[in-house]
Amino acid sequence: MPAHLTNTHRCFLQGFVSRSILSDLETEKLFLDCCRQYGPRDAHAGQLASFMKDINSKLTPLSMEIRRGQDEEYGRFFFALVNLHQDEASKLATDFDAKELGFFKRVMDLIIASDEGVCSSMDLVNAGAALQPPVSVAEANNLLDRFSADKWLTFNKDEGHYFLGARTLIELLPHLREVYGDTVVDCELCSNLVVKGQRCDNCPVKVHLHCAARMWGQRDERLCPNPRCQAPWAHVVPELEAGFQPPPLASAVVGGRQGAARGASASSSSRRSAAAAASSQPTRLSQRVRHAR
Repeated sequence: MPAHLTNTHRCFLQGFVSRSILSDLETEKLFLDCCRQYGPRDAHAGQLASFMKDINSKLTPLSMEIRRGQDEEYGRFFFALVNLHQDEASKLATDFDAKELGFFKRVMDLIIASDEGVCSSMDLVNAGAALQPPVSVAEANNLLDRFSADKWLTFNKDEGHYFLGARTLIELLPHLREVYGDTVVDCELCSNLVVKGQRCDNCPVKVHLHCAARMWGQRDERLCPNPRCQAPWAHVVPELEAGFQPPPLASAVVGGRQGAARGASASSSSRRSAAAAASSQPTRLSQRVRHAR
């Protein structure tokens, strides 16, 4: 472990401070690009985990961490710069005002309340109009676009619905568990929180779509994974994204039961400290969601 962050570490952290969340491939490319610029130039992707461990050791005292999670559609991995501490000052550390934040909260409410963990754009726009103060159709559509661009939400163009994005699942995990309680459950197959997924018709079990694809994709007999249930699985099992190589179902992914005990928001003083290390400052939504309840 280095005594101080090198220019390579700072360059890598700058990428996260400016973008907040990156896919696994984007994170690997960022790491290799930083190494080519500042060394060591013979670095390879297999060194990324230890490299990020070194960075996190320096970020932890600042109540921050780079954490890994998955999207709920295909199980693709993402890495996000997460805030671990909260205080009243963090309410101010966002580009979203109270009205916009209230709309985001309502969006989460509707998505989590739905059985499949999705909500149509029309339903979300209508929900905005019912808020006080109301969110106009134009404002709602603009906000949904912003939430999607920042990966708080994901929009499925083919099906016309929104669901929680990887950034929400990584940064707001403790908030989701605290506020929604038993409404949110863990996937029976990977033990990570599942919002968008398939639910057994006979028991409370719910599984991610990508977990269902890995579990039953090549099987003729499909039964509920709950050993006390074993009812026939009545849902259509989706196919994995072409070219995507998922991890084993037993692999531990930050964002499930192990990640639930960690905080999701940070003080603005912590953010300023991290920004000083990387010479920039990102937009944060998670810093205010918890306070807005």
